[in-house]
Amino acid sequence: MKRLSFVKSSICVLAVSLTAIAAPESTPDEAQQLAEGTQSDVIVILRDQIADAPPVRKAMTSRAFAVATSQHSLITELQQGRTRKVHSFSTINAFATSVSAAEAAHLATHPEVMAVVPDLPIRSRRLQSPNRSSNAIPAAIAAAAPSATSSLCNTLEPEALQITNTAFVNPATPQAQEVRDGNGVPVTGKGVKVAYIADGLDPTVAGFTRPDGSNVFIDYQDFTGDPAGTPTGAAEAFGDAASIAAQDMPNGKPLFFDISKFVVPHYPLPSPCNIRIRGMAPGASLVGLNVFSSLGFTSTSTFVQAIEWAVSHDDVDVINESFGGNPFPDTDNDPISLADAAAIKAGVTVVVSTGDAGTAGTLGSPGTDNGVIAVGGTNSWRVYAQTHDGAIPLTPHSGVINNNISALSSGGFAQHNARTVDVVAPGDSGWSLCSSNIDIYFECTDFNNNPSAFQIFGGTSESSPLTAGEAALVIQAYRSTHRGADPSPALVKQIIMSTA
Repeated sequence: MKRLSFVKSSICVLAVSLTAIAAPESTPDEAQQLAEGTQSDVIVILRDQIADAPPVRKAMTSRAFAVATSQHSLITELQQGRTRKVHSFSTINAFATSVSAAEAAHLATHPEVMAVVPDLPIRSRRLQSPNRSSNAIPAAIAAAAPSATSSLCNTLEPEALQITNTAFVNPATPQAQEVRDGNGVPVTGKGVKVAYIADGLDPTVAGFTRPDGSNVFIDYQDFTGDPAGTPTGAAEAFGDAASIAAQDMPNGKPLFFDISKFVVPHYPLPSPCNIRIRGMAPGASLVGLNVFSSLGFTSTSTFVQAIEWAVSHDDVDVINESFGGNPFPDTDNDPISLADAAAIKAGVTVVVSTGDAGTAGTLGSPGTDNGVIAVGGTNSWRVYAQTHDGAIPLTPHSGVINNNISALSSGGFAQHNARTVDVVAPGDSGWSLCSSNIDIYFECTDFNNNPSAFQIFGGTSESSPLTAGEAALVIQAYRSTHRGADPSPALVKQIIMSTA
């Protein structure tokens, strides 16, 4: 349901490529003349991506030094014209700064520069809870709907856990989370670090506390620049984090949510109607990366910075990116795709939602990159039967079947290569954690806009973190049978595609 999209930029520096004639180095006076005029935010991508010092997890020092050396002369020349803020990256050989149109054109002719691209804003799609009234559904539909049954209560959510045979209420049922790895430990993603990039959340809510009292978050970083306590949407972040590693037994006690308070009034459920919410990989450790400001947008360079932090600082095993857009043209100079490619080269599995384009079918970037695991969405109907949310109430007896391709799921080709989705996972829809503090986490509301510690979450934004959780299960199992060695991202992708 939640989908982020690129917006048009007024910057006129669209992917300016290197010309055949190299520009000579500017004198200080020439540099000052070039710097005159309106400044626009850009990312300068260097031609040499320093293949002899590739990004390697736990060993980025040599690459960072090589990248800094490579960028030094260009940055020094820019600073001659006007003192400006420059943010250098190291997973990719690029830097973000602000330049005039003349400086951008001059940089584009430099023999060391591959492209000068606009630092595009990326806007979050605010998830607004629909305000449903008792008159919202026609009486004829209400009369035709069967009464709720207790089979919709006392369930382990999201239903995706059962659809994928990952977890069931009855521990005796064969399920992935009860399988023992090579060390005799249940396969829950234990020891695997998974990062997600979204908006803000509260990592201290009970659903992120393990049975032993520890927290699933090992790091939480705010790249927005907003003061602490600034309101944030939070639905996407809570949905991503919960899909990966929600805990249904914090401090060893079951955590219940009463969904009878979250239903369309025409179709009441027994009260209480309790559910528990668990992640695909509850044993995994989470790294939360908040990139969306209180204004509802971020920048391409901030996303690259977050990816780089996950790789270089936290040494994560998996990155989930439940965002994307449809920039035109979708070129090989997209900094986020380049950063993802660098992360994959460093040994990180990158999982990306492909968008909710539905019948339009268009895949969103960076899901168009061949190295990532591009995820589409399938149906999971129980949440509809529980809430009767939608024009036609759906029940287990209505004939609909789980795990078919969802109408919202993208399924077309990429712009510049023959690319479609790699795998699909349930995304239409499921229950997820949230927070009842709507003064800070304002998207955490029920159908009547009341504060809610849980939410309905869906779209390929759910399918992607569920798949990232599956990647964590694969990595734990592989390590246990390969003396601690990590599988390559390509192997993780191959395993997931072969078992999907």
